[in-house]
Amino acid sequence: MQQEPFVRLKNTIQRTSWELLRAVEELERISQSFAASEHASPSIRVPKGQLVAAVSAAVSQMTNNFTAFQVKQQMINTDPTLAGKINDSSLSSALSRLGTVEVATPGSGRRPTRFRFTGEPSSH
Repeated sequence: MQQEPFVRLKNTIQRTSWELLRAVEELERISQSFAASEHASPSIRVPKGQLVAAVSAAVSQMTNNFTAFQVKQQMINTDPTLAGKINDSSLSSALSRLGTVEVATPGSGRRPTRFRFTGEPSSH
């Protein structure tokens, strides 16, 4: 008869332990998804016209052949808030749409594409 209370107590502790373990695992899953969302890049869109205008202004100040990274650095100097919203693929796309810029040296592997400012719209 004396073992019956101990068995009930053991079962209660086991059940409680499993519930606590599930709760801790759920908290871990939630915190991981929260941490992942903090590190995700913000989805702030820059209007295409504003992006092309900012890239054009930065490119017009370049003297030699330049990379997209150098254009972004120039944009950071002139308008840091706008430059912070622009991702690399949007910048490269804007450079390719810009009629006053042509590819001087195509990139390959880790070597970036180098652009040249022509000053006049190209016919492509």
